[in-house]
Amino acid sequence: MATVMEKPFEQTLEAVATRTRAMNPVDRRQKLGLFAFGMEPSGQAYLSPLVAPGDVSIMPPRIELSNLALGQLCEKVGFPRRLLAKLPPQLNFLCINHLMQQAEEQQTLVRMVYGNHARALLGARYTPLDDIVLFEVAAEYLQGAVVRYESIGDLSTHLTLTWPAEKVSIQGAPGGTDTLERGIHIMNSEVGVRAITFTSVLWRPVCTNILPGIGFGEGDDFGYGNDGQLYRRVSRGHGRSGAHQAEEKSSWRFIHQGDLNRLKDFVRDAVADCKRRTEGLQARWQEGLQHALGDPIKAIEDMAQVGGLTQDQLHSVLNAFADSKPFFGSSVTGVANAFTLAAQAQEEAEARWQVQTLGMTALVSLN
Repeated sequence: MATVMEKPFEQTLEAVATRTRAMNPVDRRQKLGLFAFGMEPSGQAYLSPLVAPGDVSIMPPRIELSNLALGQLCEKVGFPRRLLAKLPPQLNFLCINHLMQQAEEQQTLVRMVYGNHARALLGARYTPLDDIVLFEVAAEYLQGAVVRYESIGDLSTHLTLTWPAEKVSIQGAPGGTDTLERGIHIMNSEVGVRAITFTSVLWRPVCTNILPGIGFGEGDDFGYGNDGQLYRRVSRGHGRSGAHQAEEKSSWRFIHQGDLNRLKDFVRDAVADCKRRTEGLQARWQEGLQHALGDPIKAIEDMAQVGGLTQDQLHSVLNAFADSKPFFGSSVTGVANAFTLAAQAQEEAEARWQVQTLGMTALVSLN
């Protein structure tokens, strides 16, 4: 059983502020052709500014590249990263430096921390949004909320909050009455890995698992076709005949363009709407309790296959289903709960989110 996290959002905000001060992020926009690429025998890659005699560079003399930044550099110049470990170091040096001089997109945004570490190399037009800015804006609309899960990582940030005063009771489960809390999940990436996203959630205190309100939108949809197989829809109007059609979109995505007022408007509307949409999640949960599946194990296996889960993840879901079956029986909600319960075993935040969203997928496609 996972430890229940319950702390004020203000504590997370302060921790993020402390982290930001320590990292001292600085953004520099520069042409790739004004750098030289190098790599140590250890595999540590770096950039060195090319400075003409008499010029002064605004960059440190050596910029250490993170694993992500190295991958982004290879992508920018069209060099297959897998070749780094196969070709001689000198050949890598010559190829990448040549390609940097020839790159179509010369201007790049270097996201730097700790003075001389590049977290990411992004497009020059990209406008990043640091967690501290997003959370400071969101604080006004998260009063009374407590943090149930947080992951502040190098690639992405995940934060789940609920309002303990807004509990809902669900009747009809084989094991009796269930209690859920309404909440919201916030995602961001300071290095361009994912968009700023807000979505509604239901949190189940008895086992601390989270049901995200995502999976209604275009491109996120699953459903059974006329042949009885589970399929993933790729986009509107494309997919198997008879597959489940999405009815609503319950996540809010935002592309930051540097307008703080626009960001404030987005956060205000997203939080308010996500709180309203928890009623729809509650209805889905209730509906799923009344729908018993003839073969819930096959449904779980189908969902795991389409969702791209590993064998270990699948086994975790099956074990969670067995553990919770005395309460949920073979209901659709029981299958959904198995995914969200198993998600807690995932140490990496993005993997946890992947498994969680399959719980919502179960409610949408199996009901």
